[in-house]
Amino acid sequence: MGDLVEEEVTLLIDGVEIVCFAGVCPYALKESETYPVVLTLAIFNDYDLHESDDKKASLRQIENSFSYVITGLLSDGILDAGIKFFDEIFLSDFGYLDGKMVSIRVDRIDVEFI
Repeated sequence: MGDLVEEEVTLLIDGVEIVCFAGVCPYALKESETYPVVLTLAIFNDYDLHESDDKKASLRQIENSFSYVITGLLSDGILDAGIKFFDEIFLSDFGYLDGKMVSIRVDRIDVEFI
């Protein structure tokens, strides 16, 4: 857990390290252990999903915050940036970007330990 924000956790998923907000954690966590999780993108204002000139998937943390710019391939509502994120809005509002590399800024990545 983070030193400044109690809900801050750093996860290593498929070789990608991300800082997440753990609003739901029903048990004590131990470093270097494996846990089942559900990741959700938290976007507090409008979705700004757009086609990207970048051809490489990435998760870039913005400064030392929970915010990220996520770049990846959008397919059937799933944004694949090395870690896969599903959002119904990707299907309903951004279907025209299906099959393209896209980028989105998110306010945080929420993690729920199940």
